[in-house]
Amino acid sequence: MLHNHRFRKLILSGLLVGPFISGWSLGIEEPQMPPSNFVEQADVPYQTPKLCAGGQPFFLEVDMKSMGTRTGPGGESLLIRAVIRNNLKKRGSIVSSREILRSDGTPALPADKPWQARRIAAKGQLTRELSTPGGLEDGHYQLRVHVAQRSDDGAESTAMGIQYFKIESGSIIPLDVNEYFREIYAENGRRILQ
Repeated sequence: MLHNHRFRKLILSGLLVGPFISGWSLGIEEPQMPPSNFVEQADVPYQTPKLCAGGQPFFLEVDMKSMGTRTGPGGESLLIRAVIRNNLKKRGSIVSSREILRSDGTPALPADKPWQARRIAAKGQLTRELSTPGGLEDGHYQLRVHVAQRSDDGAESTAMGIQYFKIESGSIIPLDVNEYFREIYAENGRRILQ
């Protein structure tokens, strides 16, 4: 499976492990990251890959989509679908993880351990259903999904997907990137002027 030394070094160098160690070192206990599930979707058509600055397709993409909210014993949670897309012509293995950060970049709670390595088809995709924990304080947050991939021919790549959201009076509100940063800058401006 993951026999390549460089790939393991990439993972252990902090791409996927660093966020977890920093979260654990804070000694944060509650709330905990809720479990997530892989959803196999064999009938989903392959989409044309996004292109990077040089006009070449990204080897790996992570698309995040808010799927609504649900209320549980801990409070309101945001339901998110993360689609991990392999744009290479070879099968490969992926390792992924997730973390939730506050608007100042600090971990909101301990990140979960990297998910078990999964196989991904050539020009294929995997879908992961996620949810945020209930009980987060009011504020702005980012749910980040980090993915590292190694194809069977040795090509390596990384990608990250981000879902922005805020908690306001206990209600969770998904945000796009523009809304998130506009609100963060406005909030920081108010603090400076006070």
